[in-house]
Amino acid sequence: YATLGQLTPKADVYTFGILLLEIVSGRKNIDSTLAPNQIYLIKWVVEETLDIINSENEVRRVINVALLCVQIEPTIRPLMSHVLAMLQGEMDIDHPKRDLAFNLKNSED
Repeated sequence: YATLGQLTPKADVYTFGILLLEIVSGRKNIDSTLAPNQIYLIKWVVEETLDIINSENEVRRVINVALLCVQIEPTIRPLMSHVLAMLQGEMDIDHPKRDLAFNLKNSED
């Protein structure tokens, strides 16, 4: 919604992705008291915590699912039923598109 100004059926998926990232990271989505490269949670996760993705399986699963949920293009976000299946290990997780990081970097510059 914030990016395009339109409410889409997958806005709830995006919001759930943000919630997952907030839980895993222990921080808010936007925190203007942090350094400029850390203000936005998604940008910080993509740029600074990629090594976490290679650590614990459960943390990796949650981060990957969260990043799928917060992709810029709503049409490529998973259905909520797929999100739950991926979190429960009942469905394979597609890796988030790399354009997420690209779009975030360009939008902040």
